[in-house]
Amino acid sequence: MLPWDQVPPERRAIGDLATPLDDELGLMNVHLAVWMARDDSKADASVTRAGNQVMDSIDAMLRQLYQLRARMVAERREDQDTAAARADALLERARQLPQEEEPVKIRLHGTEDECREAVELLGSVMLLQSVSEPYPDRGRSVLVRVYVEAIPRGGR
Repeated sequence: MLPWDQVPPERRAIGDLATPLDDELGLMNVHLAVWMARDDSKADASVTRAGNQVMDSIDAMLRQLYQLRARMVAERREDQDTAAARADALLERARQLPQEEEPVKIRLHGTEDECREAVELLGSVMLLQSVSEPYPDRGRSVLVRVYVEAIPRGGR
């Protein structure tokens, strides 16, 4: 991971989509406090406005979240394409190894489904010698690590 001062400006742009959420959440909390403190025995237009403002804030944050999600999906797809290109390059280098070489040792890191899919893909281009069980990351992460030893097809 890069230090913050080395993150390119174009990558920081996605964070700009999240910034308005803080402001909107602050406004919503103020209006929600007014709404929660209402006296149901009296009519009060300011309470009605506050209730409407809470709903407006929720709608605005949902719009912002959908925009953020759309951008995140696009960036994540680009990231996956880049990772796939790196994996292709690694596999190509592995194919070039002399037959006497030791097996390639690969560590996969992702969700269990992602790692399972990656092992299947590796099996189509390499002879899998061993595949470990998924080892969960520490903490509350849903990610796992899987260790693979494989020989490029055509080797040994």
